[in-house]
Amino acid sequence: MGRILILGGTRFVGKLAASRLAHYHDLTVLSRNPVEIIGARRIVQDRAVGLAELSNERFDTVLDFIAYDQTDVPQACALADTYLAISSAWLPRLNKGTADGVVPENDSTAPSNMLAVTRRYLLGKARLEEAIHNCREQGRSAAALRLPILMGDEDHTGRLDFYRRRITDGGPLLLVDGGKNAAQLLWSEDVVRLIVSLVDSGCGGERAIWEALPDNGIKVADFVDQVAKSMGTTNRCVDAPADRLINELPAYLEAEPLWRESSLAKTEANLFTRLNVTPTSPMEWLSRLSKPIDNSVDATRSAEIAFANKLITCALN
Repeated sequence: MGRILILGGTRFVGKLAASRLAHYHDLTVLSRNPVEIIGARRIVQDRAVGLAELSNERFDTVLDFIAYDQTDVPQACALADTYLAISSAWLPRLNKGTADGVVPENDSTAPSNMLAVTRRYLLGKARLEEAIHNCREQGRSAAALRLPILMGDEDHTGRLDFYRRRITDGGPLLLVDGGKNAAQLLWSEDVVRLIVSLVDSGCGGERAIWEALPDNGIKVADFVDQVAKSMGTTNRCVDAPADRLINELPAYLEAEPLWRESSLAKTEANLFTRLNVTPTSPMEWLSRLSKPIDNSVDATRSAEIAFANKLITCALN
């Protein structure tokens, strides 16, 4: 049994990992969110204040789910034999950096369709990874785990329900450019398995960057078909050109969660390979979901249906 400190750990993957690790580790969870984790010591406090309060303690591993930039990374790293922080698989797309190396903090070659909020998020993650690199240069064991888009029962982003709601109401569902692009989607339970295995194996500090790409990607159109099949129904999809959406329904492009995705090549940093873990296929994990669909009405839904009907009419003519 080891001493583990989790920063965050009160929602989605962090909460799942905390609940799993609490069964057989001495676990402390530091977060402002007062969610109880059974079996864990809870410190409900601001990150910086909490880390200061823990400065005289020592942990085998610090798992950082809320490091959005370099802030407090040296302090967190100093508390543990190994520091592991969550980063993003999208990071190399900012400036064509290497898939398993440190990415400089610039966005000179970022894709033109990248949202401003995504740019800010990734620039912060670049500073996080640079801070990890600096900690390693000082002889500390530290690493970043780059994750693709995550989905699962506890997902607070609503990405999956974006499609499930539209399938439930009978469609039509707009597929940007036909949904031909591929997305690498990671099931939350799989990433928890990786994190727990990384902690238990003690190999987290072997390299500065780990990635968790489960496969070579699934076409968005195929994924939507699998979502419908897992729900016991079929879906009505309409091919919606991105250039028309930009001019006529730009709000849809801002809300649609997967049309910007494209596959990244797996590298030697891939944790599935390193830990000999087999990823769960999308169809399999979709069939295991138990969370009810969020049936709140999307503000753009009526406009989407009108736009889809216009496209169908144009195609018939």
